[in-house]
Amino acid sequence: MNTSRLPLALLLTAWTFMATGSTPAVADAQDPAVRGYLADSSLSFLVPLIGAWRPLSVPDSLKRLDPPIVAHAYRWIVGRRAIQLLESFRSGQPDSALLSGMIYWNPATERVEFVAVAGRDVGEGRLFIGEYRTLADGSIERTYDVFYRTLADTPAEQVGGSRRRYREVYRLVTSDSIESTLDWFHDGAWRPYGPFARGAFRRIPSQTGPAFEVLTAGGTGLEIRGQNQLERILRAWNLERWLFTRTARIQSRVIPHSHPVLTLNTQYIDNDTAQVATFIHEQLHWFLNSKPAARDSALADLRRLYPRAPAGPAEGGARDAYSTYLHLLVCMLEFESVRALFDEDTARRVLGGWQHYGWIYREVLERPEPIRRVLRARGLDTPDAREPPGQPR
Repeated sequence: MNTSRLPLALLLTAWTFMATGSTPAVADAQDPAVRGYLADSSLSFLVPLIGAWRPLSVPDSLKRLDPPIVAHAYRWIVGRRAIQLLESFRSGQPDSALLSGMIYWNPATERVEFVAVAGRDVGEGRLFIGEYRTLADGSIERTYDVFYRTLADTPAEQVGGSRRRYREVYRLVTSDSIESTLDWFHDGAWRPYGPFARGAFRRIPSQTGPAFEVLTAGGTGLEIRGQNQLERILRAWNLERWLFTRTARIQSRVIPHSHPVLTLNTQYIDNDTAQVATFIHEQLHWFLNSKPAARDSALADLRRLYPRAPAGPAEGGARDAYSTYLHLLVCMLEFESVRALFDEDTARRVLGGWQHYGWIYREVLERPEPIRRVLRARGLDTPDAREPPGQPR
């Protein structure tokens, strides 16, 4: 990456706070004072990472540390125009971070990039330059070069000191747990990077942040109305059972979707029941995504039960065959959830009124038992985000 194309103001800001060490407390990572502020849409795919994350497994030498090690922390800065990144520090002591950096949108390259420095010992220093992007499956990829001041024998290209190239992929299992992979580029190919090739992290609960954050994509009047509506809904109804992710975004003129950030549109800002049903539908995608083995077994069961399920919207299915089978599970759980929250008549009225997934909702409303049996057999019939989280799978 050509560092000469980095915006000067952003570089100066980054180096100023990294050099001074005046890093803010991570406890304020989800400060209510900035909730609902216009977030730069180019950074919105990183919203699920905002907060602090602790590794699920650490070396024996670190297990007894008190306070424990924080692996990653992401915090909005510059009025949500950039994200501060801190890595490897003891909880409550962000100034001790081994790595400090900033993530930002670079209009010159049209990429979400980051720059960071690491190393506290005399004569040691590493410069990190790279980028973040979202992958087709909703995972977040970070690729970067590390330039070493020392370690001249590092087996990589020599560019003003030794350099290595790395790639990390973060997959959100739930809104509070992440699985990761780490590769390095060596001998012309990406290869797993030793004992750090796989990792898992759990979110550290914020002591000051809101229980649920509702963002807007562009801060329009309609989106702010939708934001106010969802915040009011969350106060009016106890939806804790379905809060598998605790961040949502309101965006006009988009199809609601679950990943990477749960996004609702403004179509139902005057219809709370329909908006609740849509919200729960997207939360249930997060639930199934947190149980991939059970979900995939259930999908195999459905393929045997419905060998000729529609493979596209023209026949009343979803966008393809896989999505149709997946939505048989999601929409059945949506019906059960809306029925539990309201009543069966309301659930039938709302789901029966949808103009999408016609074949899927007919099966759910008219012939639900085969789908229910599959959900029960695979342990997916009672989603509940209040249950203590298990190890990510």
